[in-house]
Amino acid sequence: LVGASALAPGTTKRPTRRGAIRPAAAVATPRRDALDDADFWRGLCEAVYDGQQAALPRFDEFCANCRDQGPALRRLSSGQVVARDGHYPGLAAHPVWDAPPKWLFGLRLQAPQIADEMSEVLFERARLRAEGGAWRDGFLYGGAAGYRNFELFEVRTAASARRAASFPATTALLDSLEVPDGPRIVGFGRQRPDSALPVHSDKATYVLTAHVPLDLLHEDDAAPAPDAEELAFRLDFKLDLPSDGAGLAFADLDDALAEPVGGLRAVAQWHDATGRPLPPTLVDTSFPHTAYNRRANRHAYVLLVDVWHPDLSEEERRALALFQARKLGWSALYPAPGL
Repeated sequence: LVGASALAPGTTKRPTRRGAIRPAAAVATPRRDALDDADFWRGLCEAVYDGQQAALPRFDEFCANCRDQGPALRRLSSGQVVARDGHYPGLAAHPVWDAPPKWLFGLRLQAPQIADEMSEVLFERARLRAEGGAWRDGFLYGGAAGYRNFELFEVRTAASARRAASFPATTALLDSLEVPDGPRIVGFGRQRPDSALPVHSDKATYVLTAHVPLDLLHEDDAAPAPDAEELAFRLDFKLDLPSDGAGLAFADLDDALAEPVGGLRAVAQWHDATGRPLPPTLVDTSFPHTAYNRRANRHAYVLLVDVWHPDLSEEERRALALFQARKLGWSALYPAPGL
C-alpha cells in the first residue's frame, strides 16, 4: 500500500549510520541543442569521415545549413519550406514525380495484398479490443485543429521496427523490391471523411514519400463528429480543393509561411470519386501541401513509405542516417525542458 511501512510487524528501524551513502538527488541535465553544439558536430564529423570516407561536399554544405541560426523555417527558391536541418543542396525538386521508380510499380501490383494484411491487423486488434492507440492522429503537430483529421498506424520508423512483425507480407515486399525506406517512417494513413489538413511542409528535402492508395474497409470506419474547433477550421479553410476523391494537393504559402495563397500547384490523387484506388505516386512533401478526402462517409486509406531522395549517393545516405541517429541520441541525453 502507498505510504505503508516496509518493515515487517515486530521489527524496529535500524539507526542510520552517520555518513552512510544515500542516493544522490536527481539533477536536471542542461538543455543542449545538437545543431548549436560544437561537440555534436565534432562527433558527427569523426563518425562520417572515419578515415575511409572521401569528401562529401553536399553533406558538408548540408551541415553548414544546419548550423545557420536563422529562422526555424525557410522558403527555398523552389518553393520548398524547410527546417534548419532540412535543406540538402543539389537535389531535384518536384512536388509530384512524373517518372516513378520501378519498385513503386511492384507496390502497385501488390496493393490488394497490402490492404488485406492491414485489414487483418485491424480486425484482430478490434477483436481484442485493442483498437484504441493503434491510430495516432496529428502526432507530428500536437493534435491541433485540422491535423486530427489524419491518422497514422506506424509499421517501422528510422528508430523502431516494433510493429513490423505484425506486417510480414508488407515488410517482406518492401525488402524484396529494395525500396530505399529508412529516413523517416513506413505506415498506414487514413484521412477522415469530408476533411482536409492545414497546408504544411514536412521540412526535409532529402526525403520523398511514396503513397500507395488502398481499398480497405474496416468496422471502425465511422469517424468521430468534428468538435467546435474542427468546425471552425473547416469553415476558415482557404484553399479550393478538388471537388471529389481524395489525395494530396500542393499550394504555396504566404510570406509568413502560415496561410496558402493562390491556386493549387499540383495534385496527387489517391482515390477517385467512387473511392477506387488510383496508381501510387511519389511526392516531395517539403513542398507545402494538404491531404484531403471529399467522401462524406468513408476514410481514405493509403500506405506511406518515406524513402531517401534518389539523387543521394549511398555514402550520402549513410552520412544522413548517422546524422539522424546521433541527433536522436543527443536529444535523449539533453532533452528539452518538460520532456
